[in-house]
Amino acid sequence: ADRDMIARQYVTGFGDVFGVGLAALEAALARGEGGMWPTVFAYMAFLASFPDSHVVRNHGTDVADQTRQEALAVEAALHGNDDETSRIRLLMGLDRRLKADSVNPGTSADLTVATLLVHTLGVQLA
Repeated sequence: ADRDMIARQYVTGFGDVFGVGLAALEAALARGEGGMWPTVFAYMAFLASFPDSHVVRNHGTDVADQTRQEALAVEAALHGNDDETSRIRLLMGLDRRLKADSVNPGTSADLTVATLLVHTLGVQLA
């Protein structure tokens, strides 16, 4: 659990899915975000909150921390901008930079999918 964010979910009762992902998704919905944006905000919350453990395994802590810092900046820019074309440009820029270095933040993506499942099923913390 200390090295893998997915394993950590099993140990913490999916604490990050509920506390980070679901919180970001629901906050986006409450702000009136529609379409893909609530999902994007959930994903960015994971990517910006933790070094992605898949990135750590494949590229090391420094690259994972750099990716997290970049995600923090993109996340802040997305929050400060409601122009869809500009937002997509920000996301595509991040995507291009990650792909150029073969960085795949797969753990953040997996946790986002888990968040969407929890949201869709209406699961609540016990």
